Amino acid sequence: MSNAVLFALHNEEGLRDQQLGNAMLAGLTAGPLREMTLSVFAHLYRDDPAGLQIVRDLAARTQQLTTSRNEIIHSTWFIGWASQEDTDFSRASGMKLKNTKSGPMAMSVSNSVAEFDRETANAKELAVLWRQLLGCLLSGTAPTNCFNRDLEGVIHPGPQPESAG
Repeated sequence: MSNAVLFALHNEEGLRDQQLGNAMLAGLTAGPLREMTLSVFAHLYRDDPAGLQIVRDLAARTQQLTTSRNEIIHSTWFIGWASQEDTDFSRASGMKLKNTKSGPMAMSVSNSVAEFDRETANAKELAVLWRQLLGCLLSGTAPTNCFNRDLEGVIHPGPQPESAG
């Protein structure tokens, strides 16, 4: 996302010095970076509602990934033998502390290898989609010409296939 913001800021109407953009983005965490990215692209695509919707969808998926990633990263995981007889390590269990109105609470977490793999694949797919959006921006191509939606409304890189008719 940060590269997309940098190139958006460094267009003919924006910054002339890329280091200023780097200074603005350095140290931003995922939430503020996502919000800034959405704001920059909302401005750039203000006359392209369909293109802006693609950016909003990417930002929403990024928020979902950030939430999931934070649960994984900030949990304490217990992986290994609890006893000599344990041989199945297909799940990782642990806990995550969460502040509630009643005070701190330990929440149980558990993920399978497949769930970790799914999150990794989702992160890789989102990186591809953000790079695709950056390519649209750099080439001056409308996002609707760079992405397509499947039957569930999920966006994917590449133009919308011609309908068979």
